Amino acid sequence: TTGIYPKGNVKIEYGTTFIYGEKLLFNSDTKIAKIDTGVRIVQDDIVITANVMTADFKTEKMTVTGNVRLELTEELAEKDAAGKPVMDVVVLLTQKMEIDINTNDFTATGGITITKDKQKAQAAEARYVDAESKMTLTKDVVITTEEGDTVKSDSAIIYTDKETFEAEGEKIEINFTV
Repeated sequence: TTGIYPKGNVKIEYGTTFIYGEKLLFNSDTKIAKIDTGVRIVQDDIVITANVMTADFKTEKMTVTGNVRLELTEELAEKDAAGKPVMDVVVLLTQKMEIDINTNDFTATGGITITKDKQKAQAAEARYVDAESKMTLTKDVVITTEEGDTVKSDSAIIYTDKETFEAEGEKIEINFTV
């Protein structure tokens, strides 16, 4: 088993993914890398910070845990007054996220909070499919709109490239502020 253990300002480049941290443990036989301090991952329009990251470069899967913060800058379908695409930032906070390095798809678990523009969503789990700009929230979903209205449902779909969401389930509760 061959191990590499660099410390201080570590940087891994893997295709379009850049992984930064303070201390890297890398097994060249298994192709598994672990950073347990100061994790920062940058890939295309996504920035992720976390306490710990484990990446398996054979399966091209990555797991980040502890104070996970994902920031996605997305070009919306809507245009501004000048006809230029409107940019939006989606921020997701959670405790654990499993990411496909190739597709940017991910599954997040553990007390998820998502803010998008002036909307806020909370759920136990979220699954994101990058190719569809679609985030599916499940279990105890609560969405609060800019106006303070709330929607509670079994699941919801948030499109990161649009200003809309869809609530789904057996029981949907909507509370309006008047």
